[in-house]
Amino acid sequence: MDKSRCIRCGNEISSGKFHTAHGVCEHCFEKMSPEEKTSVHPNWTLHHDGAENQTIDGHPLVCPVCGHDRFWKRKTVLITPAAAAWNFLWASKKAVNYVCDRCGYFYSFLRDPTKS
Repeated sequence: MDKSRCIRCGNEISSGKFHTAHGVCEHCFEKMSPEEKTSVHPNWTLHHDGAENQTIDGHPLVCPVCGHDRFWKRKTVLITPAAAAWNFLWASKKAVNYVCDRCGYFYSFLRDPTKS
């Protein structure tokens, strides 16, 4: 495995480690402030305390991009041009989103698939 050096401490890190692409070893990354972590690893902010395994209509949800199985839930409003133009946002459809806690890919459903 290729070796590189951490830009903060100078220790060797292998290319297979999580933060190597950004030049920071895991030890130094953990010591950084949230702002520094975001500047070194933009996806760091995706990690959400509410992420958990989700089952959709009896099927486990798995990210098609990275294969991760932990998602956090959010709701969005689907705004059409007409609703925006006439200020009928209250009449717009709602969607339930499940966001991958690793890469940020999200599924969007017009109904909450976890409820019967």
